[in-house]
Amino acid sequence: MGEVIKIEQDITPADYSPDIIVLKFADSKVPVFKEVRNKDYIEYGEDNLYPEYLTYLFNKSAKHNAIINGKANYIFGKGYENGDIIVNRLNESLNDITKKGILDVEIYGGCRYEVIYNRNGRVAEIYHSDFNTLRKGKDGCFFYKEIWKSFSRDPELVIPAFNPAKPVGSQIFEYNEYRPGG
Repeated sequence: MGEVIKIEQDITPADYSPDIIVLKFADSKVPVFKEVRNKDYIEYGEDNLYPEYLTYLFNKSAKHNAIINGKANYIFGKGYENGDIIVNRLNESLNDITKKGILDVEIYGGCRYEVIYNRNGRVAEIYHSDFNTLRKGKDGCFFYKEIWKSFSRDPELVIPAFNPAKPVGSQIFEYNEYRPGG
């Protein structure tokens, strides 16, 4: 008839037979995002460097990189109809920052944008924020540090979460991909 597939952690020679194929999968650790008592932010993984690890994987494998970039390009498509509108002092358009956000969603499962308000409470600029530089605070704000791997683990800046009811200063808009069961 058909072949039977057996999946086990410990494989011995006795497990092999002509009708059975044995597959052994490496057990990969699922990162734990946890609150630490003396920190005001939530750590991303055991060493707080899980986003950096995902970036490493993206940059290390040409195939992985091509798949992620291909998905991001298909999702972006032709962009916004009026996406050439410049949204910040770096001369980036709405389409430029959207492409970066889509790539972040494919790599990290979410993206972040910095929204800066003018004195009249209107959005003045929007920037894509590097996922590696931000950690979510326990109270919803964001902690910024250029390089979390550095000796000092103290964040350099605290930025409030996006709140259109309080249109002042700089805020971080967060988008997280829906994950079933999570």
